[in-house]
Parts: sequence; structure tokens; C-alpha cells
Amino acid sequence: MHKTDDATGLASIIFYLETHDDFIVSYENLFEFNEEKPLCIFLSRRQLLQSALKYGTHVIGLDATFNVTYYRNVSLFAIMARSDGGALPLGYFVATAKNEVAVTVGLQLFLKVTNVELRDNHSLSDEESYHPAAICTDKDEVEYAAIQAIFPQSLVILCHYHFMT
Repeated sequence: MHKTDDATGLASIIFYLETHDDFIVSYENLFEFNEEKPLCIFLSRRQLLQSALKYGTHVIGLDATFNVTYYRNVSLFAIMARSDGGALPLGYFVATAKNEVAVTVGLQLFLKVTNVELRDNHSLSDEESYHPAAICTDKDEVEYAAIQAIFPQSLVILCHYHFMT
């Protein structure tokens, strides 16, 4: 990223989203990031996170996209639940690295804002924490390690496509 112009534009977009009550944005290392401390931005909608207990209690999916961002060093990750209509996005995060630190930070942001939303919605007590029974992912060791760090109670399962291939 071009740290000056792009970061200023990114900060403007984040500020815009933060002023709208239906969006949830959480981030780390917005202006000072490197390989050890990657920029990570989590984005979701309040309504989607409030449905995490209804649709994301049993199995959620974590998947990184490939070559969909303008910058080659920025990865987009999707966190999906299963609903009656198919996949339901619980949130997305972008990171300036695709290493264990970046995925761990992204999952930490997801867990933090999900817990806040579910507690504010009185779906969780202050002592409880959201955790799905299982998280489905591909054969990515970085994602596996990050999931184990943030959701140690959750079983990590391999997606059917990657299992078959």
C-alpha cells in the first residue's frame, strides 16, 4: 500500500462506516503496520453478527480469497455461517499479510465484536463467549493455527472439496 494517500482514504472510509449504526468496523495497526504487526480490518453488519447464535453455533467457514484485492499483499477473508438460504456472511476481514499473526488478529477482532453484539443483544451473558462447535477451512496451516489459538474449543474440519481433492 502507498502508506500516505491510501491510508488517508482508508481512514475516511472507516470513519464513514463507523458513523452508520448498522455497520461494525474494528481494526488494528491502521497507520503503522508491517509483517509482524499487519494492518487488519474487520467489517460486518450488526444484524448479521446478532444472528451468529442462530446460524453460526454449529459450523462456520473461514476462507481466504485469492487475487481479489488491488494490492497483492492484501488478503480478504470471509467468515460464513450456514442459513436456510445458503451461506450467510458473518463478516469479512482484510489484512496486509496472510500469516498466522494476521489471521489471528482478524479472528480476534471477529470474536471481540461478536461477543459485544451478542451481549448487547442479551443473547450471551457477560461470562459467556461465542464459539462455534466447528470451523470449516481448507488445508491452510496458517488458518488452522489461528483458529486453534482463538477458538480452542472448536473442532477444525476440512471442507468437502479440499477433502475430495
